[in-house]
Amino acid sequence: MNITLHTGKTVATITTDGAYITSLTDEHGDVFYPLQQLTTPDGERKTRGGCHVCLPNFGPGGASGLAQHGFGRTSQWRVVEQASDRVELMLQGGGAYAGLESRLVYTVAEHQLAMQLRLANVGEDELLVAPAFHPYFAYDGTLVLDGQSLTDLALLADTIFVDGPTRQLATGRRTITLQSEGLPRWAVWTDELGPYLCVEPTHSGNSFADNPARAAALAPGQTARYGVRVGWVTNPSI
Repeated sequence: MNITLHTGKTVATITTDGAYITSLTDEHGDVFYPLQQLTTPDGERKTRGGCHVCLPNFGPGGASGLAQHGFGRTSQWRVVEQASDRVELMLQGGGAYAGLESRLVYTVAEHQLAMQLRLANVGEDELLVAPAFHPYFAYDGTLVLDGQSLTDLALLADTIFVDGPTRQLATGRRTITLQSEGLPRWAVWTDELGPYLCVEPTHSGNSFADNPARAAALAPGQTARYGVRVGWVTNPSI
């Protein structure tokens, strides 16, 4: 099921299949690189673009056995509430995470997008969580992250991590400000299959694989909230 949210010229398209934001645009075109299948130099097909939630883990699953970036992006979410500028989606986990209830809210305003995730442990066992959001920002021109030009994108193929509550990204057309809640460790990555750069707010990076003690332990009956706000202005030359 596809859902369209809009405020003015800002439009987001969401699918309940994986709760992906498949596109985010304004009057000047793509803010997110549109979701699509791309081919690597060795012929492998990869899904790239848009934005998805990484749930319950960002990166490899480690000893949990979970897939890369968890199961949120491969699950069918249910619409709880919908308006012209806002949608709330819900997912009940399975297997070891059958007690995890996830609610995801997307809200658009003029040149703004808010993404909010609420996790509730409704089961009887403690659950480890370390979520993230995975946006692909389209660019057209020089990329500048937090005042520094990114001149050699090949260095980002292995992902670099930076810490702090906010990031600022200039993409040629726009200057984008990202502000996170509960997601202080940012992954910066691209594989250069297309003109996109991922600046991803995470709870604790690849903690499920590297250091599970850094993940959050969600006790039975406990809830946690995470989010990121994306706002942008058009650069004067446009």
